[in-house]
Formats: sequence, structure tokens, C-alpha cells
Amino acid sequence: MNLLRGAVRGLIEKGGPRSGMQVITKNTVMGVRGTDFHVSHLSSRSTQISVLRGEVDLKSPKKEDVKIQAGQTYV
Repeated sequence: MNLLRGAVRGLIEKGGPRSGMQVITKNTVMGVRGTDFHVSHLSSRSTQISVLRGEVDLKSPKKEDVKIQAGQTYV
């Protein structure tokens, strides 16, 4: 899924048809696996990712790979 601008909340079932999907913004790529998450991309410089359940693998061109776990938010 390409998120150009706005926000999305996803509930992805582990092993389900959307397991392993990616959410792509201008400055990040998220790998989603069995996760309840919220992504907000409101400007070209700012992406906020909150994980409510599970974990998300994040790749950013300016930072090394990051794992965001339940209860964490990454900006």
C-alpha cells in the first residue's frame, strides 16, 4: 500500500491474506506481520507509526532498520 498523504489504521492477521504487506510513504517502508497499527503521513518530512499489537519492521533511507513493538511510537 502506498500512503501519499493522510492516515491509515490496519489490523492484519498473522498468516492471513495480507500478512507480509508493506506500507510505503515518501520516507519509510513498513513490513507488517500480524499487527494492529496506525500510520500518519501528513507532510513530506513527517511519518508517525504507532503499534498497538504485534510488531512492525521499519526501513528508512536515513536510519538503519528498526523494529517497532506493541506500545511504541516512531516518528
